Amino acid sequence: MIYLVPWGMGVPGSTTTAITIAGLVAILIVVVRVLRLGTVVAADGVTRRGFLADRHHPWSDIYELEVFDRQVVHVAYGFQVTSRYVVTVAVGQRRRRNTLLFLDERGFTSADLFRAELDTVAALWDQQREA
Repeated sequence: MIYLVPWGMGVPGSTTTAITIAGLVAILIVVVRVLRLGTVVAADGVTRRGFLADRHHPWSDIYELEVFDRQVVHVAYGFQVTSRYVVTVAVGQRRRRNTLLFLDERGFTSADLFRAELDTVAALWDQQREA
């Protein structure tokens, strides 16, 4: 499609090729940015990897770690598209709530593994806050 539209409009072949390559590069950039979305929890804090930018929050800036149970799950064509549990952190002096992307039960094979991961994150948070 990227090649056929300029070609059908009578754009010269070299320009059509350049437009096609630019379009494919743009699609590749979007795919790579979407695939890297998520949350990284490490010894120095929590990093929220967004589409345009990453936000790092050191443990000293995190005042609260909370799990909300929405008790509702949306399913489309047999796939769970929304998570039941949402993990948020309160960050900064104003304690603004940030959702931790993709830190939910959909990434684990069982609810027990999800709980164990949350326990690990909470223990790391407690350990770093005490230090």
